[in-house]
Amino acid sequence: QYHRDERGEYLPAASYSLGDVNQDRELNVTDVIGLTNYIMNPDSNIDTLLYDTNKDNEVNVTDVIRLVNKIMNNQ
Repeated sequence: QYHRDERGEYLPAASYSLGDVNQDRELNVTDVIGLTNYIMNPDSNIDTLLYDTNKDNEVNVTDVIRLVNKIMNNQ
């Protein structure tokens, strides 16, 4: 699978970890904020492949919880 990066270029999804919503190759609070902002104000122009951290084809609070757990467990 591919997704669009911040420049609009298509990259293999494997280039980034699930949850790395700002695509800086680090999972941190900035990703949690970005994911939360998307949930509160969905934007149909955003490719949400990296936002769906539990791979259920929905972006919701469950994805935030999973991302926070990944960060806290340093995974």
